Amino acid sequence: MSLEVEFGGQRQRTLVCRYVLSDGRDVKRWDRDPELTGPVPLTTEQQRELGRLEAMHEGELLGSAQVQILGKTVHFQRYSVTLSDGTLVTSSEGQPEGPKHDLGVAELDELRRLSEAHKGQTLGTYDEDVAGKPFKFTRVKYVLSDGTEVIRSSGKPSGEPSSSR
Repeated sequence: MSLEVEFGGQRQRTLVCRYVLSDGRDVKRWDRDPELTGPVPLTTEQQRELGRLEAMHEGELLGSAQVQILGKTVHFQRYSVTLSDGTLVTSSEGQPEGPKHDLGVAELDELRRLSEAHKGQTLGTYDEDVAGKPFKFTRVKYVLSDGTEVIRSSGKPSGEPSSSR
């Protein structure tokens, strides 16, 4: 994954690498892209606010773009975010071409809308113990507009009425 912020004519890109260690732990490492110079001139408080607004999925979608980074094609979703002091920042989140391991903000929003509208295909159910209690899980497949298939399982304690998603 790659994150990019533009402000004041400067761009900063952070590359996020995900590793699965032999003991099963999932580790992410964040590094600044060496192809771009210097940090974006936002104050620490502005950076915090931008992070908070991005986490709440605030901002206006500007569109998408493809960028070559270290020899790989990365698909970016670009957003315009206005901070409380009126500062306008362009923020982008990108995924490398190929199989996806994480969904971006736009994809998570689309998945949420599909789930709320019950526009998925139920693949079946299975039983599993969670913390020593029996649960019944339902697997549902959703297809995003870009063709990405997402399978989501949701469970309820056995004995409760189930709802199909």
